[in-house]
Amino acid sequence: MRSHWWRPLTIVLALLALVTAMLTHTRNPDLVLRERLLDAIRNYELSDAEMARDVLAARAGLQANYDPLATDRRNLVRALGVVEKESAAGSWKAQSFLAPHIGRLKDSQVERLMSVERFKSRNALLQNSLRYVTSAGPVLRIPRERKSLSADISRLPNSVLRFMQMRDSDDELEIQAVLDRLAVESKLHSELRTLVAHGRLMVTLIPETNELLRRITLASTSVAPLADLQRAVMDYDRGVERVAQVYRVLLYGVSVLLLGYIVFQFVRLRRAVVDRLRSAAALRAGEARFRAISDSANEAIVSVGTEGNIVSWNAGAATMFGYPAQEVLGQTFKYLWPAACRDDHERAVAEFFRSGDAHSGTTTPEFSGLRKDGSEFPLEVSLSTWATDEGRFLTA
Repeated sequence: MRSHWWRPLTIVLALLALVTAMLTHTRNPDLVLRERLLDAIRNYELSDAEMARDVLAARAGLQANYDPLATDRRNLVRALGVVEKESAAGSWKAQSFLAPHIGRLKDSQVERLMSVERFKSRNALLQNSLRYVTSAGPVLRIPRERKSLSADISRLPNSVLRFMQMRDSDDELEIQAVLDRLAVESKLHSELRTLVAHGRLMVTLIPETNELLRRITLASTSVAPLADLQRAVMDYDRGVERVAQVYRVLLYGVSVLLLGYIVFQFVRLRRAVVDRLRSAAALRAGEARFRAISDSANEAIVSVGTEGNIVSWNAGAATMFGYPAQEVLGQTFKYLWPAACRDDHERAVAEFFRSGDAHSGTTTPEFSGLRKDGSEFPLEVSLSTWATDEGRFLTA
């Protein structure tokens, strides 16, 4: 029987390969991408909130310079770099899925930083003019009899501050009216020209800085680009988790199948071992019976294998031919025949192993044997065949 050991080995290796593939998919690096990206996004959100806070502080005139805003800019750019780095640590699928959202966040950041730079320049002019307007009243030399002019100069800072805090058309109209009156008076009092110039500049700058401030605060991380990125990260993570769950189920199924197949092969191997042990015991018993029969027989019984070598030699053969068993076992059988008919017998045996007919190829109807001492004697031969896993045999 031909052995097919490679078939179960191939099946086991294939199942192990499937288990490895399933295990790899259940340990997808994208499964930990969510936490790392969300941490990076939270850091970006904090940096963004710090910039919004410092912009409002600068707008309120609570900062002596813009160094905090420069620090906020560096922190915001660095935080976005961390977000990009964490995204690049994922698979190509994750990168391609998140790339558009990160790109929109970068565009929003560029626009926001440009707005911050414009705000800084406009706010610097506004704060300078505000300081002049609020401090000009006591410095200007206004005659005491010009009470209306003094009242306009005193009213202007309050109107400007109200207009800065809450943009109202009435406040703007009031400021314009005050500035128009002061412009008329500036022809007589040259000191008022600078005050009027600062006032008109503030009327122009306040709406612009308010609009920039609105853009900056609306571009905060609480709105579109970063919120979209957060949703995209969560959506992608849910998809990856669903796929991983499917592979976990498949991994369990393939593992059970592999275990079942190994148990099946173990049972099959155990059964085969038991069968082989039984066959070996039966073979040994058969050989013992055959040996007992052949040793007790008076006739010579000789068995020959496919190579023409003697594989069995009983006591009768030893008596008839004069050779003890240890001298002929494994030797060629042709020396049992006279030289004149050796070729015929070799061809007959070869024809038997080719055709399977014990009587095919025999051309000499009468046989003569050759003893060890060289004497010939007549033989009457009967042939039979048998086969085992080791091959076919001819017994005479």
